[in-house]
Amino acid sequence: MPSGTELPEREKGMILGLKAAGKTNVAIAKELNRSEKAVRNFFKDPEGLNRRPQTGRPKSLSPRDQRSIFRLAYKCAEVLQLVLLAVKVSRSRASPISRLV
Repeated sequence: MPSGTELPEREKGMILGLKAAGKTNVAIAKELNRSEKAVRNFFKDPEGLNRRPQTGRPKSLSPRDQRSIFRLAYKCAEVLQLVLLAVKVSRSRASPISRLV
């Protein structure tokens, strides 16, 4: 099967029904707005058990670890904003002499 989107169960049933009605793969593909190759590949492996394995490098972080890192970064950003605000307020309250130094 292709590495693209999988056919929904409804479309699989329609493909089987249209084939049983004597339609060709090209006619089925036109009726379902799918490629003829998608219909042909469905008949090669109707259950979709021979799917290609996912390619690419595996993720180094689990979804849970990724969420915790994002959460921590968000909290650090909030703290940084508070610190910058406090510095800005303290500078605005400083006397003119301390600004010159």
